Amino acid sequence: MSISSRIPVAPGDIAAVRQFNLFHARILASLAADRPRHDRPPGGKQQDAAAPGLADLARTLQVAPGELGRILAGLQREGLLDSAFAAGLAAMQGDGWDRPGPSSADSVEALLAPLSSADRRQLVQAMARVQRLLDNGVPASRAVLRAPSPGDLSWIIHRDASLHAAEHGWDWTYEALVADTVAGFVSDFDPSRDRAWVAELDGSVTGSVMIVHDDDRTARLRLLWIDPETPEQDLGRRLLDEAVQCARAGRNRAVTLSTNEMLTAAGDLYRAIGFVRDGPAEGQMRETDLIGQTWTLTL
Repeated sequence: MSISSRIPVAPGDIAAVRQFNLFHARILASLAADRPRHDRPPGGKQQDAAAPGLADLARTLQVAPGELGRILAGLQREGLLDSAFAAGLAAMQGDGWDRPGPSSADSVEALLAPLSSADRRQLVQAMARVQRLLDNGVPASRAVLRAPSPGDLSWIIHRDASLHAAEHGWDWTYEALVADTVAGFVSDFDPSRDRAWVAELDGSVTGSVMIVHDDDRTARLRLLWIDPETPEQDLGRRLLDEAVQCARAGRNRAVTLSTNEMLTAAGDLYRAIGFVRDGPAEGQMRETDLIGQTWTLTL
């Protein structure tokens, strides 16, 4: 006898896969409705020609007949089915296809159960990305700002360093600087004044920021970065606003930060929220000639 070590499937993962299945079914139905039906015999009944296609669709999607019947009924109400599909739907309902079948949630759970937590996360992220890219009629999701979970801090180090290397050619010493910053945040953490946020979009961390105590009256902003592929245009401003509000709640009189002259977009964001550039800063990375800056926001 062996003891299963499988991690239970999260309800959110099941819901995400079911949502994608509905989206996928709508895409396939739309494509099928646009395709000329050359296999329809002259004078033949529409429902006889359409019904086999619907049965094939149910098998391809591995959706219970009753579930597919409900999906197509919803598409028909939205006017997304042509007359052939509508007739096929009527034939399906007449044959009892609309009777309840095996639970779709149970089927999805069985499908996901063999996967590791990391593989499930990658699958859900990929499905969300496909839906976001293809479904132009749906507004882009807004990222959720939350506290870091285990594994997020190491991801922040990796992603921040790799983005700056790709965009600006910064060397490996910047990654060491980010790692030191994260380690210092943890070792010197003051729950009354320090906080970190990650921005999560479709299950993927797409940005972060930290606010830490600098002295009794000053907070310091650290590690504000945004993934350039995020569809949310104001995500940097949202993260910055959260950090400044936290600094105010901690009764600080000012927020300070250090950055580099080449990060012009970041400078524009700081200036827009009220930061003032008040002097140069020493470079902290070896093997670079970057020009440092300091900015301060008076609270």
